Amino acid sequence: MLKRLALFITALIMAALLAACGDAPGSDSIPADIGEGVILYQVEASFAEGTKITAEVLTAGPVYERAQNAIQAEAVRFTVFEITATKDNVAVQPSGDVTVEFPLPDGYSDNIALYYVSENCDKELLESTVDSERKVITAKLVHFSTYVLVDLGNQSVQTHTHTFGEWKSDSASHWKECACGQKDGNASHTF
Repeated sequence: MLKRLALFITALIMAALLAACGDAPGSDSIPADIGEGVILYQVEASFAEGTKITAEVLTAGPVYERAQNAIQAEAVRFTVFEITATKDNVAVQPSGDVTVEFPLPDGYSDNIALYYVSENCDKELLESTVDSERKVITAKLVHFSTYVLVDLGNQSVQTHTHTFGEWKSDSASHWKECACGQKDGNASHTF
């Protein structure tokens, strides 16, 4: 009888622990706050011990301007996040998918999109889930870089098609450039 009671209590404790985990992303992992309210899951499985991971909200500078140029057509408002990881002062990337929660700023609508913006101004709409109650947007990332949280307001998600204009050049090379900054046909001069 005592053995059954112990098993019953153990089962109740296990059920309570499972219920407490709920459907939180990466509930198999301890969440890590990497700064600016950004929460990262799967840290242990994706990074070597001693890796420093940080998130920063950008409000000015070349990375901010690049992100702004990439998403300005869709954005009612936006927030630019730069996520980095370093090990022994060398930039590293996750070894697998990581789940990241970004905080939703006050005043944003429920029509939110999350984009990755590359160094050459290309943007990629990421599959994400908005939890309005918790005020977060969650996505699986395969690398760290520049991510932009976009309040679309009443707009639908738009894609950008590059339009390359006239040739541009400097002392070393020539190229065509889209209004967003994307370059095409970059080649060194041959004189």
